[in-house]
Amino acid sequence: ASVKRLLESVFAAEHDASESTIVVRRNGDAMGRAVVKGDDAIRVTIFADGPVDMRPAPEVNPQKVARILKGYDARLKQSMTPARRSGLFRELGYLPAAAAEFVARHLEESRKNSLVYESAVGALAHIGGEKAVMALIGEIDPAAPDCARVASEAIPACMQNLPNAAAEKAVPALINAMVQITAKIPAEELQKTIDLTGFPFPVRALRLATRMDISKVADFVDWWKVALNREKFFERRK
Repeated sequence: ASVKRLLESVFAAEHDASESTIVVRRNGDAMGRAVVKGDDAIRVTIFADGPVDMRPAPEVNPQKVARILKGYDARLKQSMTPARRSGLFRELGYLPAAAAEFVARHLEESRKNSLVYESAVGALAHIGGEKAVMALIGEIDPAAPDCARVASEAIPACMQNLPNAAAEKAVPALINAMVQITAKIPAEELQKTIDLTGFPFPVRALRLATRMDISKVADFVDWWKVALNREKFFERRK
C-alpha cells in the first residue's frame, strides 16, 4: 500500500500490519503508527524522542478491538526483550477503554521489569476510564512500594476526565490505599520519595488527584468524611 511505501522510504524499520493499523518499528521499538483505510492514511503519528504523549483512539467496533487485543495477547506470550515488551504496552495506550482490562491483567507479570511496568502503567493512564483507575489503585501495595509509587504517579492524569459517578468510587479507594501505604511503609522510607513539591508520593498523588491543598494522608481521610466537602468536590469537577 502507498502508506507502507511512504513509511519504508523514510524509516529503516519493520512493520506490523494489524487490521487497519501499521506500527512502525526500529530494533523492536515502536516509532510510529498509521491508521489506514485501503491506501489512504486516516492518521499518521510519529513518536518523538523521549516519553510519548499518547492519546486514546476513537471508539471502534468492539469486535475489532477484541481481534486487536487477541493479537497483542499472542505477541506478549512470545519471548522478547523488555524494551520490545515495553513498546507493545505503549502501543496499547492508543486503544479505547475496552483495552484497560486487558492491560490490567498483565500488570502483575510486568512487575518483573521496571521498564515494562512503567509502560503498562502508562498505557492505563492514557486509556483512562474507571477500570484503568481502579486497576492502578489496586497496584498501590505496601509489599511493592516501588510499583505503588509508579502507579500513584499515573493516577492523577487517569482521573482527570473521570465522571463523578466513577470518581465517587475511586477517590475513597485511593485514600484508603494511601492509608495502608503510610501505615505499613516506614516514614523514613516515604521521606525518600519527597520531590520538589515537598511531599512524599502518597500525599503528592492525593493532592494531584483531588486538587486539594491538604498536607497529610490522615487529613484527606477527615476531609472525605464530610458530606459538604464531597459535594463541593464533585461540583468543582463538573
